[in-house]
Amino acid sequence: MRTIIADLFAGKIHPRIAAVLTPLLNLQLRAIETTDLARRIAEVKKLFPKTPSSAGLVGKEDAE
Repeated sequence: MRTIIADLFAGKIHPRIAAVLTPLLNLQLRAIETTDLARRIAEVKKLFPKTPSSAGLVGKEDAE
C-alpha cells in the first residue's frame, strides 16, 4: 500500500487506480491476518488439550 501511495503522489498511477487497489489490498491484508490468527489459535490448542472445565463439564451443577 505504501508503494501505491508513493506512486500516486509521484504521478505514476491515476487516482482512480489507487482508489480501486486500496480496498483490495486492505481485504487481502485482513485475510492474511485472519489466517495467521487461526494458525496461532490452532498451535495454542495443541499445547493445551481439552480439560473438563474447557469442555463445559465443570460447574454445570451450579447453573441448575
